[in-house]
Parts: sequence; C-alpha cells; structure tokens
Amino acid sequence: PLVRGDIASYDQLAFAHLEALLAQCAALGVTAGATQVGMTPFSTGSAISGGLDAGAPAEDGSPEAGEDNAASGEEGEEEDEALAGVVPTGQCFVTTTVAGLEVELERGGRHTRVTRHNLARYAQRLEGHLLHQFDAQLDAVRQGLGALIPLTALALFTANELQQMVCGVPCVDLTVLRRHTTYHGCTESDPFIRYFWAALERFNARQRADFLRFTWGRARLPSQERDFDAALAVYPFEVPVGHSGQRPGDDLYLPQAMTCFFSLTL
Repeated sequence: PLVRGDIASYDQLAFAHLEALLAQCAALGVTAGATQVGMTPFSTGSAISGGLDAGAPAEDGSPEAGEDNAASGEEGEEEDEALAGVVPTGQCFVTTTVAGLEVELERGGRHTRVTRHNLARYAQRLEGHLLHQFDAQLDAVRQGLGALIPLTALALFTANELQQMVCGVPCVDLTVLRRHTTYHGCTESDPFIRYFWAALERFNARQRADFLRFTWGRARLPSQERDFDAALAVYPFEVPVGHSGQRPGDDLYLPQAMTCFFSLTL
C-alpha cells in the first residue's frame, strides 16, 4: 500500500515505465492513428506525438477497438513475446491509482488487451491518467488559494517564484544567516562560536534545513531579508555547579534551542 511519502517514488516509477513503453513503440515501429510514434523526449504536461488526445476515451465501435481483440491463438503468443518485459502478459487497458484502485484507461478497458498495434494508444491513455489523476485535489487547492489571493495575481508568477514567496528559500544561505545573528554574553570571535559556524559550513542542505527547524521551527529562511521578523540569538551555556562544587565539562551538554524565540544556547 502507498503512503503519502511514497507518491513521489510512485510517480517516478510510473513515468519511467511509460518511457519504456514509448521506446518499445519506436522499436516495434507501431503507429498511433496515421502518425508513427517517434522517440521524442518524454515530458510531462504534453501529449505523446501522434494518435488520440491523451486521456480521451475511445468511442465504442471504433476501428481501433475492433482491432484490439483481433489477436488470438498463435498471433496472441507472438504479441506476448513482442511485448515481453514491457507490459505484463495479458495486460489490458487498466492501471492502478495511488489509492490502490484499478481503473479503466478507456471505456471497456478491462476487456481490451494491449497488443503491438495499440501499444502507442495504451501509452497515451496511461500518460493521460498519470497527468490528470490529481486534478480534483489540485482544483481544491486552487480554489482555496483563490479564496485568499486573486487567482489573476497568481498567474503573474511562475511555480518556483510562488513557492519561494510562500515557503522561503530552499537553500539555507549562511551568509544571510550570519547577518541576522546576534550574540548575548559572547562574541563572534569566541572559539566556540567559530566552531559553531565551521560546523554549519560542513552541513549539507538537508542538515542545514534540520538545524533551522531545530532553532526556528521552519526549514527555510524568509525569501527576502526584509521579511526576517527575528534574528538568531546565540547564548553561551552556563554550566551548572554540581553537588561537589565543581563544574562538569562543557562538552557534556548538548545545544539547546527555543524555537519561539529563534534562540540557540551553546
């Protein structure tokens, strides 16, 4: 069963399978409609060259539907051999959604077997399903955004620009973070502060995001510096005196953070 974190991997595998289908279409020289399928780079959001519109169900009684079930006996065995390794033996015009439900890719798809003659159409139907299976959810998100922000204003920005404005910059720029750091009871030249920045410099992007989440409760810096509503406040850790009157080593204590105040104690 798929869970939320698996969806990206599912999409990658599904589209990789679709690319394999396209390659097999070209290798077999099959046609979709009157246009031969070429090995053009596959890109999401565009219909496969040639043939029917992606995702559009075929009409009952169409010539294509009649040809689909023509293969039988020895011809069917030849079809299975030609499509071996591309689609499962006996594959019909059906697929499985991320919810685990089997759906038909066109009307009567459960009874339409994939052959070398309709492989290109099957790939088109599969592409149409993959590209549009989340349309209802995306439309709900769009309506929600439209309730807060005019949709005409959203059209002024690209997807990446909008994501950056809403979520912030994905890469934690330490130069920017340094400019928005204050020190209390210590200075930037203190050895443990230098060690601190040296450690952050060695962090990869994921680790820096985790550090920001640890100290501020968010994984990204604001998209613009003027949007900073707080600076990272760094404090030295005051090692408590034990029962013996001696202070244990500083390295026995881990850093502490208060995300509400964007503060870090070292």
